[in-house]
Amino acid sequence: MITCRYPIVIVTETLWNEGTEDSELMLPGYILFRCERDVKKHGGVLVVIQKSIKAEQIREELTDKSCILTKVYLQLKKYLLCIIHNPPQVSAYR
Repeated sequence: MITCRYPIVIVTETLWNEGTEDSELMLPGYILFRCERDVKKHGGVLVVIQKSIKAEQIREELTDKSCILTKVYLQLKKYLLCIIHNPPQVSAYR
């Protein structure tokens, strides 16, 4: 069994696809938000958040499915997590 002690875990380059079931990725005591690219082999993003933290994924249609927007509520404040997979071929820094 996989265990985790971090309140929020963010992963890019998951390489999973839509055939991968959420149950294969779940950690006990956590909720999972994921977005897999359906066009390419690479990419994909994943956010795993402890169930004790109020969070919700913001559902927006994105062209390449390489981004997750998640609202997280911590200590009476609301945060927006934006997790983006930036493939090397489209990076402005290369």
